[in-house]
Amino acid sequence: MAAPRPAAAWRPSRAAGRPLPRPPPLTPLITLLTVLRSARRKCGLREPPCSQPRKRSAAVAAAALAAALSPLVAAPPAAAVTCDTADANRAPTAAGAAQARSVVVCLVNAQRTRRGLPALTVDQALTAAAQQHSAAAVRLKWWGPGRDPHRNPATGSTPQTRIQAAGYCPNPRSWQFGEIAYTGWGGSGTPQAAVTWWMSSPGHRAVILNSALRNIGPGVQPGAADRAGATAPNGGTYVVTFGRCRR
Repeated sequence: MAAPRPAAAWRPSRAAGRPLPRPPPLTPLITLLTVLRSARRKCGLREPPCSQPRKRSAAVAAAALAAALSPLVAAPPAAAVTCDTADANRAPTAAGAAQARSVVVCLVNAQRTRRGLPALTVDQALTAAAQQHSAAAVRLKWWGPGRDPHRNPATGSTPQTRIQAAGYCPNPRSWQFGEIAYTGWGGSGTPQAAVTWWMSSPGHRAVILNSALRNIGPGVQPGAADRAGATAPNGGTYVVTFGRCRR
């Protein structure tokens, strides 16, 4: 069974190399401190996701920082979400890609609602950005050792440029965005394998459980985005974008 190929980013990020079978040793403190770093901050598989809210005033900046440093709790209790186990453990196919996207959203929201966080709402612009990147990843297969899974080597696109080009949150008062990615094959190409790995990595888990987020966009493609899994069966590539838009 091949090892999964996961990655996460807040703001444009750089992969640090071939993902390890186990999650990297990240700490919540480091994850929160990335909020204070500049938009040029680079991060990747061996670092926590970067977080850089877009802001237009000191008051908005202070509010964004306070939200980032607060515990991950939600005011109203959220209804628990349950997902189809069979679909969650099935690698995506061309005919079943839409169903796989729905399963990914369900699994992410299940992780959030069981902790009292609100479920995320699917946004079409975020979905378009995630779908574009996952399709390009499988077609070009550039993910792998020393490669940046979040920057398309052919177009130079990044999470920010893809999300903005898709039309998410135009002319906002403030906004946040994020992207996590995963590819695997054999027994590791399923939606459940992707979400299980993300939740076992503190940095990826922090993205999924970020209480400030409100929107999600799933991108799922059959096949691997790493040449090492090009001919392997049951491959799956997953890109999930997240957002919060305040106008």
